Amino acid sequence: MAFNNDTQDGMNEFLEKRRLNYEKG
Repeated sequence: MAFNNDTQDGMNEFLEKRRLNYEKG
């Protein structure tokens, strides 16, 4: 299963938001 750039960027953004939310705790 290949990810196109849009999918990869969206996943990166999702993970970044999740990381920031986790740090806010």
